[in-house]
Amino acid sequence: MKLLAEKKALLKGFQIIQNAISTKTTLMALSNFLLEAKKGGLKFSATDLEIAVSTTIPDIKVETEGAITIPAKKFGDIIKEMPEDKPIEIKVIDEKQTNINCGRSHFSLISLAAKEYPELLEFPQDKTSVLPTEDIREMINKIIFATSTDDTRYVLNGGYCVFEKNTVTFVGTDGVRLAVITRFISSNKINHSAIIPAKTLNELVRLLSIEEAKEIKIGFTANQVSFKINETILSSRLIDGDFPNYAQVIPKKHSIQAELKTAEFLSAVRQVSFLLTDRSSGNGIKLSFKPKGLIVSTSSPSFGSAEVEVELVKYSGEPIEIYFNPAYLLDYLKNIEDETILLQLTNSLAPALLRPAPDENYLYILVPLRV
Repeated sequence: MKLLAEKKALLKGFQIIQNAISTKTTLMALSNFLLEAKKGGLKFSATDLEIAVSTTIPDIKVETEGAITIPAKKFGDIIKEMPEDKPIEIKVIDEKQTNINCGRSHFSLISLAAKEYPELLEFPQDKTSVLPTEDIREMINKIIFATSTDDTRYVLNGGYCVFEKNTVTFVGTDGVRLAVITRFISSNKINHSAIIPAKTLNELVRLLSIEEAKEIKIGFTANQVSFKINETILSSRLIDGDFPNYAQVIPKKHSIQAELKTAEFLSAVRQVSFLLTDRSSGNGIKLSFKPKGLIVSTSSPSFGSAEVEVELVKYSGEPIEIYFNPAYLLDYLKNIEDETILLQLTNSLAPALLRPAPDENYLYILVPLRV
């Protein structure tokens, strides 16, 4: 295998696959990546056995076709230091050695034969759909923070995705909070549901920040999901198990409703949480609702107390005091672009429902703290 390429092209290919390269492995093959040179371009592939990413960079001068696996970290470090204005030559001497030459710089890397690399998943051909990039990006960002990181509840370690004709729903929950968003997407023609690992969804968002594409192709098998963005493919195993019946958790009625300005409420929660040494624990923050306004407050034996008054756009119901984990409120509020939100309550111990005032299809259910 022999080829000439620009630094920019090699760095783009490596940047796309780098998160799929295993950094904690005793297997040499998994700390390498697969490089395949063909007349149509240069293909980069990597897997850590949880996810796999491949991409093809076109317009590479391939003199001799071939394939090899190269130590990933060393390759990346070398290419980053090469000059911008000189071509980089990659030449495979045999299945155990790859030379990288650029100007006055010459490297010889110990390599492994391509046949030693794990077999990569093929893109599914049966259950496939083409979806708008911005819709998928939005849906992931608005539920991913609610997924669990607790391995003992493995089915909650991903986003539950329900594909129905003309609609797509994404759900994330850790047992204390639940985020669910539905979007009407006329291009979706498949009926399928699956739990996609949070790691995979985060990687998809990262790849979408690199690749510019209006649409994403998605495909499923019984235990696999793949996403195709231009010439880049991300594949992953699905989480096996039954996702909880999330619809049962969504409150069907409420006796109190407050409409708040999103930015003002976000600022108030952030301000009072400064006094908590750990925003994810402790007594949290107190929301004191009255018809004329809201007071967001907290107290800390180490730092003192704080309270911020927040204007209510509208309020219906009796006065109420309720406590929340501020980190869980901030996670949600940071993802709201709408000017106002609705907060619906039944009592100080029942789950609260939050949603953007103009959007009934993005819901956040949060269990209050017992203080």
